[in-house]
Order: sequence, then C-alpha cells, then structure tokens
Amino acid sequence: MAASFPEINPGHIYFQLPFTEVVEFVVRAVTLECGITVTHAEHEDEMRRFRVRYDSIDRDELTVLEDFFEEMRGRTGEFDFPVKADGPDGEITVYPKTRFDQDELEISYPEPGRFSVDLKFLVQPS
Repeated sequence: MAASFPEINPGHIYFQLPFTEVVEFVVRAVTLECGITVTHAEHEDEMRRFRVRYDSIDRDELTVLEDFFEEMRGRTGEFDFPVKADGPDGEITVYPKTRFDQDELEISYPEPGRFSVDLKFLVQPS
C-alpha cells in the first residue's frame, strides 16, 4: 500500500489550496531519414504536475513535511496525493503514483516562527 501525503492541519484538506495544476501529454517525435516526422504518445494517460505552496506553517507542520519528504527519499518514493475541488461540496480526488518533482524542499522564513514551503509533485501516468 502506498503512503499518503500527510494532512498538515488534520481535517482541513483545503489547507493545500490554492495550488497550480498542469496537465501534459508525453509524446515522442522521430524524424525519419526521408524528412517525415512521426510522433506517438509515450503513455495513454496525461501527466499531471502540481505546485502547492504553504505560505505560513509552524515548526511542527514543517517537521511533518520534512519527515515525509525524507521518508519518500525526495523524488524516489511514490505516494497518494488527495486534492479537494474548489467549493464547499468539492469532491476529493486521490492521485496515485505521485512523487515529489524536486530534489530538496524550498523553505523560506517569512516571519519569526513561521515557515513557507513550496512543493512540486508529478503524477506519473499509468
């Protein structure tokens, strides 16, 4: 069973909003000797990238993220990433086969005792 991205503020999954989502399709282009270029899809499914920014979290919440990042060994480990749609009745979509799309955490210190973390995720195609 895959690990699941931790809830920073339990019961408040919307704390991850806002986030940026990009949908990409992976294609391969091959140019033949005759000059014709042939393209084909590498995967049936699209590839999704997410960027989530936690602007003001405390030391305990930062520790949860740091520990999870270490547990996943950065880009290496896979986990389930839950995303709640906008609005009060937004459904939760869980993206399996998600991994970090960065080698280290980007942490800044906007004010004493508060931290800002920028996270990038890649949902691998099936």
